Amino acid sequence: MGKSAIAAKYILLTKLTCYFNIFAEGFNKTGDFLASIHQKLIKRYSLQNAENADLRTLLHQ
Repeated sequence: MGKSAIAAKYILLTKLTCYFNIFAEGFNKTGDFLASIHQKLIKRYSLQNAENADLRTLLHQ
């Protein structure tokens, strides 16, 4: 079908922060999503002292 490939290409072109659920590999839990997005936001925006911040705080920063 190619839906995921199109989405992945769009993410690469626009450099957006994303998370793909991959059921077959076990990447489909809420905790996995939150941990991944948390790390990506801290890295992308060079957030300082944000390791223990919740998602709402990170998005605000």
